[in-house]
Amino acid sequence: MFVPFESLSPTARIWIYQSDRPFNTQEEDFIMQNGEKFMNEWAAHGQPLRASISTRHSHFVVVAVNNEAQLPTGCSIDQSVGFVRAMEEKLQIGFFNRTKVSVWSNNSVLLKDLAVIKKEIQEGILAEDTLVFNNMIQSKGELDRWIVPIKSSWLSRYFIQTAGNLES
Repeated sequence: MFVPFESLSPTARIWIYQSDRPFNTQEEDFIMQNGEKFMNEWAAHGQPLRASISTRHSHFVVVAVNNEAQLPTGCSIDQSVGFVRAMEEKLQIGFFNRTKVSVWSNNSVLLKDLAVIKKEIQEGILAEDTLVFNNMIQSKGELDRWIVPIKSSWLSRYFIQTAGNLES
């Protein structure tokens, strides 16, 4: 059953889907309307899931479920992925391209290929304090730590490799 995103507890499980391009207002409305409909029907073993959906920064869809009431199952999680895939097809937006990294710059999202990120780190264009989105967070309460410096993300390993390469 759909509930407002804000009403979910900080422990609510989330999944973040990053788009390969910004969506416009009409697309965002479409995602939210269809998301609410999906959430009203979403269930695990016949039990309704208290769930919500949110769009962020015109690039992200956040699916959330209150895991304190009814836990999502593998099948119900697959259903939510199916919903996102349907939105992807309907809107011609890619939500499953894992080769793009979202950088937060001047209050906007810049999508960069991972290869470009690696190169810009090696060339010193991107600093350790450059802000990126950590789409690996798993709970609503972690959204306040969603945008982090590269040095605090999984991308930090590329700085270590760069430092090692300089010493060689």
